[in-house]
Amino acid sequence: MKFIFKTFLVSGLSMMLIFAGCKKDSSDSNSPAEGQIAAKVDGTNWKAETTNITATYDGGVISIIAIEASGKVLSFDIEAGAPGTYALSAATGNTGIYQDSLTGDDFTSDFSPTAGKFILTEFDIANKKMSGSFEFDGYSFSISGLDSVSVTEGSFKKVAFTTTAGSAFITATVDGVTYNCVNITATENVTALGIEIRGSLSASSYPKIALVLPSGIAPGTYSISQGFDPYYLTSSTGSIPELTGSITITQHNLSTGFISGTFNYTAQAFGGVGPIYTITNGSFAATYP
Repeated sequence: MKFIFKTFLVSGLSMMLIFAGCKKDSSDSNSPAEGQIAAKVDGTNWKAETTNITATYDGGVISIIAIEASGKVLSFDIEAGAPGTYALSAATGNTGIYQDSLTGDDFTSDFSPTAGKFILTEFDIANKKMSGSFEFDGYSFSISGLDSVSVTEGSFKKVAFTTTAGSAFITATVDGVTYNCVNITATENVTALGIEIRGSLSASSYPKIALVLPSGIAPGTYSISQGFDPYYLTSSTGSIPELTGSITITQHNLSTGFISGTFNYTAQAFGGVGPIYTITNGSFAATYP
């Protein structure tokens, strides 16, 4: 009987410890609520409330400034416009920075020997909300030498962002490589093509992504047969028509000419000659005259 009693006693104590441990883990959680950003900086919890976060999306660049109650700051500049994993390093131009309000030091991912990560899991251009996670090692040059901090377990949930009025962007993954297009143009020719939006994949004029839509198109999802007519330009004469695809119009203001949405399509030269170009995770916003 003593053995049985001891067994139950030990088992009971074990369960109490397990529940106590679970309760402690729950209270130690630093997960962000909607609109917040949270992380650990050298193992210490850090969190910014909604009112202390400024986030913008302009010209294909996400900019975030988040301030903790103590004044310590996390900020990011990321060339992105669609869900995906983006490296934080000097080579990519994507940057994460931790600013210590006590010492005045800035710790940047640009100086880190290993690239950090900024993972965008949600980028809702229609409702202007984004979610994701991040981690990076930040380095700072000071009088005492090279110092560093480790930013881990970073996450953000449905953080609101703004876009600059009149700003235009096209982002897409072409054959597995993500691009933020430049030299965006948007025009409307009611008697011919309708609305045409173009963007170059790089500073070079070509290749280009081109989207052609009927004038007056309403928010909704459309396939190729329903008037969505994208193509891919490899040169001034190399217009590659679509094979399959669809587009979702999230906003279209007929008064201002602002239009935005997401798209996917494949393209190949007439007669099935040459490579098939696969364009996925596309998103855009533009204002036509």
